[in-house]
Amino acid sequence: MSDVGVPSSRESLQSRSPDADSPVAASFVEEGFTLACEGICLESRRLRLRRKDAVLSNFNAVISGGVHAIVSTDTFVSRKALEVIAGIEKGTSSGTVMANAIPVASSAFRQHVGFISSTDVCLLDATGRSNLLFSLRMRLDTVHEERIIKEAADVCGLAEQLDARVEDMSGAERLRLAVAMELVLDPHVVLLESPLRYLCVSDHYEFAAMLRRLSKNSVRTVILSCDSLPWPIYDVLDGIVLLAPLHGKLLYSGPKGECERFLANEVLPEGVEARGDAIVDLLLQWDDDGEIGHVANTFHHSETAARLSESLKRHKEFVVSNRFPVIRKDVAPCPPTALAQNIQLFGYSMRRALMRHDFIFSWVGLFATFFLLAALSANQQHDQNGMQNKRGIIFSLLSCAVHVNIMFVDSEVSEYHSFVHMRNNRYFGVPQYFIVTMIRLLFPRLLFSVIGVAFTAYIFSSAVPLASLMGLTSFAHALLVLLMTFWWPVANDLTLANLVYYAYCVMFCGFLMSVKSFPQLFSHLSLLRYGYGGAIAFELQGNQYSCDATVISNITLNASYCYTGNQYLALEGFDSDSWGQSAVTLVVLSLVLLLLLLVSMKVAWATHV
Repeated sequence: MSDVGVPSSRESLQSRSPDADSPVAASFVEEGFTLACEGICLESRRLRLRRKDAVLSNFNAVISGGVHAIVSTDTFVSRKALEVIAGIEKGTSSGTVMANAIPVASSAFRQHVGFISSTDVCLLDATGRSNLLFSLRMRLDTVHEERIIKEAADVCGLAEQLDARVEDMSGAERLRLAVAMELVLDPHVVLLESPLRYLCVSDHYEFAAMLRRLSKNSVRTVILSCDSLPWPIYDVLDGIVLLAPLHGKLLYSGPKGECERFLANEVLPEGVEARGDAIVDLLLQWDDDGEIGHVANTFHHSETAARLSESLKRHKEFVVSNRFPVIRKDVAPCPPTALAQNIQLFGYSMRRALMRHDFIFSWVGLFATFFLLAALSANQQHDQNGMQNKRGIIFSLLSCAVHVNIMFVDSEVSEYHSFVHMRNNRYFGVPQYFIVTMIRLLFPRLLFSVIGVAFTAYIFSSAVPLASLMGLTSFAHALLVLLMTFWWPVANDLTLANLVYYAYCVMFCGFLMSVKSFPQLFSHLSLLRYGYGGAIAFELQGNQYSCDATVISNITLNASYCYTGNQYLALEGFDSDSWGQSAVTLVVLSLVLLLLLLVSMKVAWATHV
């Protein structure tokens, strides 16, 4: 293991002989990274499958050290501005974003950034210390774990909560824990996406104090996006960026004090001032009155905008002359081994699943249902009623294997937001998480199949095919649920969509109606049809069921209601099915869904709808 600690940010800054007489140069050297955004225009989809709308229009900013806020009454606009600065949103149609002389999208800058977008990353049934250890061990090999954790906890005001379980913490404490999980790498830039949504009024002063400690006396750059400015938060700000909800037009960008003067001298009536939440009220008023364009134009021609343009010009000169400080990060992401990292990630992922009681209850319930119905099937008579009962039992088992996934939608949405947070903070690569996710989904279903076969093989002739098809059907459907989650991470909508698809699967799987009675495409779109068709074919094929002579056909009088297994399969449209064919089909579908899931992981980003 490498002997690595958390160096001071001041100690890690070294200069390439800057121009000491220049105030800009002095600021750059002292404060580490200077973030320069010039002429940024961005179009983005607010919701999946919607057309792109203008989100940022001519976004300019120079941010260097201290605490800054990007304020908009539209949280989507402020979040996108934060993503542009973080180097995550790369779809800008024009403009440049540089951190000193480094493009923000480069790994050379990204390794210096801590981006807190969600508290879902915190493991609820673990202690604060365990969460910090996970964050540290995933990205850093060091012998100074306790010291690093203590320093991060002290900055975030969590020294007394290190041994408390996260589920017992308040929303504000969970937010501070999520921040501390990024501080273990001592980032030079800390970005917080809409942190105020986790706070109540009584938390504002403590959070403001943490922001000031985070900035390390303006050595570290701290930027938060928000749609309100409570006075304690406003009081610690060094700079403000105001963005209109309509197309993200720039209404102000610069120091907080100049913002107050700009509003008082050039926008508001004489003698009227605006501070804190009063500024947010102005944004709402301008939007309602249609004054956004006027205010944006006023700022564009103001002295503050002229000074901003001059700062951007000098930033370009520093880039050309290579006079920025060299930011060396001794605490670089460096896990011990890929295997150790995978074990950590798999343990974390499974623990997140097991901490939800519905996960355990659902699988225990499915096991109990399987054993009960398998036992009932074994006791069926070898006649027509027994044949009908067996097909009902097989359908019930397979439908339960699909329905169990719908109960995990909430946990999958939470897992998605956790994945996005960790991916953007360089915990792991996408292929790594993809493998762990595949194992996480496959493991309980494989375990179910093995135990199901072991306990029911002696009472149920189709135990091996049935348990295998149940596992494969459930796995394919779980992949479909996860794929939908990556494209629409809204729990209520996903639950409704999956219930509708479940009803579709039941209707067109061949249990309620013969698959011959509707177009083949309808049944092919039902995952349940493949599992049910293969299992029923294995159970009935080649069996001679005795006739019920007392039951007369409604169509032909004096004809007994009597089918062999093969005749019934032909009648229902399953004569060409087999459990092997169904298993291969489900495996191929799973591979296709896995490929689509991998692509989705590459492009996914959290959408708070």
